[in-house]
Amino acid sequence: MIIGLIFIYSGSIKFLNLNLFALSINNYHLIPQNLSLPFACFLSSAEVILGVLFLFGVFIKETGLLLIILNLVFIGAMVSAMLRGIDISCGCFSPDGESLGFIDVIRDLFFILFVIYGMWGERYGQSND
Repeated sequence: MIIGLIFIYSGSIKFLNLNLFALSINNYHLIPQNLSLPFACFLSSAEVILGVLFLFGVFIKETGLLLIILNLVFIGAMVSAMLRGIDISCGCFSPDGESLGFIDVIRDLFFILFVIYGMWGERYGQSND
């Protein structure tokens, strides 16, 4: 349940600050600048929608898989920026947050573990059997 709320919160903050989030995306230098705003809209919307679906247990395995893929994309972008020596804000929970660091990657790996637990582990005290 908590992981769904985290994604709803994160996506909502980004969506409410879409231009600032687009700037954060652009700072990673992974996509053309003119695609930053549409990509920001897509990512923030996907986070909210997937968070709601996961929270309410709708298509839990499919939603979980998409959340894992989304986190892997985030991890890939962060690792890429760190390897290239780009000193930027993560853009994870706030488009203008603290500098990107290894802790951000670790956090997203834990998110993946929580999603996996929600997909195959006990959910709300009930078994997925």
